[in-house]
Amino acid sequence: MPYCYPTDSAARQSGWNTLTAFKQTQHASPELCYSALAEYEMNGVYRMCLSVFLNVLSFVSCGYATSNSRVKQWQKEVEAGKVTAEIFCRSIGSSLPEIISDEWGKICLCIEGVNKTFRDVVINQSEAQEWNWSWSAHQMHHHPGVRKEDVNHFFFSSPHLPKPEAIILSRGRGDARAPGGVLEVMPGVEEEIRSRGVEVYVLKTEAAIAKYKELQAQGKRIGALIHTTC
Repeated sequence: MPYCYPTDSAARQSGWNTLTAFKQTQHASPELCYSALAEYEMNGVYRMCLSVFLNVLSFVSCGYATSNSRVKQWQKEVEAGKVTAEIFCRSIGSSLPEIISDEWGKICLCIEGVNKTFRDVVINQSEAQEWNWSWSAHQMHHHPGVRKEDVNHFFFSSPHLPKPEAIILSRGRGDARAPGGVLEVMPGVEEEIRSRGVEVYVLKTEAAIAKYKELQAQGKRIGALIHTTC
């Protein structure tokens, strides 16, 4: 994407000062970006400002795991007119693990600049771990599937993380017997999540990963249980 500069001189100078500080610190701080972005937004040249920031993100070494795929996702959101100054800044400031690749039985995440591979994964905002179906005395199984206690344990019990804004439950990739995914979600789980004021999405693995990337680009706090096989 080529550089695009706004025509309003005051807005251009404000944005340039912010970009200069941004490049010097090599750190994509939402606090650093927001005031200039808001000014651009008010001056009607907001998309041009985002174009500049996205170009900077493509070569600046940020303090967060920001890759070209994530920048491309932002570009799509910007072109579609879905990104406000607040959303963009929150997204830059997000330390959510980034899903790099996935295949049957394996998913690779970039966590604070380090690639890690999991069979099944629990993502709770900035943290990720192997999804251990035997974490409690009563092991989870494909049927009856994800339970309320699994959701509460992984997403609502952390002493240092706020609750997610959205939770994604993957049902697996499916097979001939269960094309919608073999892993089930027990009745009442979705209602339990919504009762806490949290969005919930129950999707096949491919769609779950796509939803994760979409919400990540919006800067949301996300929890996800990703099952990589059937």
